Amino acid sequence: MNTKELFSDIRILTNAQYLYTAKLNDQGELIYVIDGLPMNSDDFRYPGDLIEDSFQADLLKALHGEVVMPTNILVTEWGNVFVAYYPIHGSEDKIVGVIGIEFPANSQYKAYTEIRKVTPFIIAISCIISAIFSIAYFRRISNPRHKDLSNTDYLTELKSRNAYEVDSQNRIAQKMAQNTGIIMIDLNGLKPINDTLGHETGDLYLKTFASSVVRVIDNQSIPYRTGGDEFIILVENATKKKCEDLICLLEKAFSEDASKLVDHPTFSAGYAICMGNKKEDWENTKKSADSTMYKGKKEFYSQKQGS
Repeated sequence: MNTKELFSDIRILTNAQYLYTAKLNDQGELIYVIDGLPMNSDDFRYPGDLIEDSFQADLLKALHGEVVMPTNILVTEWGNVFVAYYPIHGSEDKIVGVIGIEFPANSQYKAYTEIRKVTPFIIAISCIISAIFSIAYFRRISNPRHKDLSNTDYLTELKSRNAYEVDSQNRIAQKMAQNTGIIMIDLNGLKPINDTLGHETGDLYLKTFASSVVRVIDNQSIPYRTGGDEFIILVENATKKKCEDLICLLEKAFSEDASKLVDHPTFSAGYAICMGNKKEDWENTKKSADSTMYKGKKEFYSQKQGS
């Protein structure tokens, strides 16, 4: 059972309206990390979503080590709630985040009495969970290269299409999209390999390419398998030279690694660099990279038919 599922169970068992964790991002903004609500809930918050202004003062107190207990009803756009915050301590007793607990306050006295009884119990359980999971989970949020089963492609062990979509949304939300390079890659000749040599060889061809990617990328490049023979590499602090050098290194590595499987293993690639932090900037960059990649794909098959 993962941390989100545990938080969801605790929220239901204790009749809390909301149960979540929060932290400061690299820009000093308060963001959600784990939300105990179901993902299909209208109020669900994704990792990286900004905390509402009305909660920030008490959250900052908790981030400085203060346990914030409910003394007043907080009026929000989704109802009246009692709110409590408790700091999460990681390694070397450093505060790495905050647990937030919200109870409905429709019946003021009853809710206030219940939360005083239940909050210590929730905090005790949450602290045990946090002691086990907090360091690993907060590293996951701050390190997009970390792998987990729900975001890992089963065949290549690269990050999956779902992981790409989540990471892309987080980059846009946190205004980190600008200067990110998007390299679109499509392997050449996978269908003929499957048809003539079998799908096991085709799978090995894909796994070999993934191994080549891992061998040549640095810690500022994040690879994903987004489709059958489609891959994306996000390049942080990208320049034209940096993207082109990475593609050249990958061409050489893949040619060496896959030459035992097929003659002349190749791929088509295109790249573009995002120049803004808006969603449309990101989507236009991806379209530009995709268009360049398909031009290369078209040239490859034209040359093959002509030979």
